[in-house]
Amino acid sequence: MIKLQKFNKQNKLKQIKTIVISGVILIIALISLIVFKSYAYYKQSNSYDVIKSKIGEFSKSDIQLAYTIDGVKQSGGAFPVKGQLASNYIGVVTCDNGVTADWNNELWGLVNINSNNQEKISCKVDFKILKYYYYAFGTPTTSSTTDYTTLGKNLFARLGSDDSHGVCINNNGLFCLNTNDYENSKAALTSHFGESSCSDRGSGVVCNSSTFRCRAYSSGNVSCGDNSANENCNADAGGSFSCG
Repeated sequence: MIKLQKFNKQNKLKQIKTIVISGVILIIALISLIVFKSYAYYKQSNSYDVIKSKIGEFSKSDIQLAYTIDGVKQSGGAFPVKGQLASNYIGVVTCDNGVTADWNNELWGLVNINSNNQEKISCKVDFKILKYYYYAFGTPTTSSTTDYTTLGKNLFARLGSDDSHGVCINNNGLFCLNTNDYENSKAALTSHFGESSCSDRGSGVVCNSSTFRCRAYSSGNVSCGDNSANENCNADAGGSFSCG
């Protein structure tokens, strides 16, 4: 009976020791799990906050934004809020230190951000009026093509969404003259064709190459011709077109 009692005491001590060790292991495991979850939640929340701050709720600690409107640098004022600019404005983004991003008018913030491992981001948003151009060998309208390369012509008339009128040639790239823009047209003609290929006739400037000829008149009219196809397009200062 005495030996049995001794055995039972030893067995109980072992059981208590086992329970204590198991409890300690369980407590350590629970603490580790809580710490891990807290860290994971912090990382997830922190990441969400940073991403959120770069898509509209800008945080000065994460990103610095400057902006221009129609090329004019704006200073001393808050960044424009959504609806402050007309809907036909778009934002073109340039950033420092190799960072890239796009502007989203609907979200009114930066998207597709590549931070280039930079902790601080500095970007400039250039707000410009979105322009569309419509092309036709004849009279272009807003239902005309917006891709001049599909016309099958190297000469055509152009209408802009800003109500600009002009004629264009596809001469290893697009070259256009706008009506009612005589001084700029003269400079553009001389630059494109070369000064030796142009002549000033008092009422206008005429430039020729083996393939094309273009004219700009002081009256505001412009015209171009395709020598190889014997075709011409004209746009006059009053807003009408003719090609043939």
